[in-house]
Amino acid sequence: MPWQKAHLESLCLSATSAARAAWWIESAHRRESGHRAIGAALVACGGLWRFAGRLLLLPAPVAWLAAAAYAVVARFRGSLPGIRPACAETYPWDAARDRDCGSQP
Repeated sequence: MPWQKAHLESLCLSATSAARAAWWIESAHRRESGHRAIGAALVACGGLWRFAGRLLLLPAPVAWLAAAAYAVVARFRGSLPGIRPACAETYPWDAARDRDCGSQP
């Protein structure tokens, strides 16, 4: 789901956090962002995707490479082929309400 359409308060995410990275929120105890969110989503898909997801979730040095690749893709996601209109949308938000719940990366 595009972050612009999600109810961020119920997910305990700020608009800044949601715009900065993909998130996988399975429960209050399992929250992943960035390459780890993509890895968790792929694991949940099953099949060969599960294998690809597990690779993304491996510790260093694989994690360093996955994080670097994710940063490049995230930075240029608006210019990648197959872009969905929702991914290009941005919305202004009130900075006073833009707070994360608890500690997040």
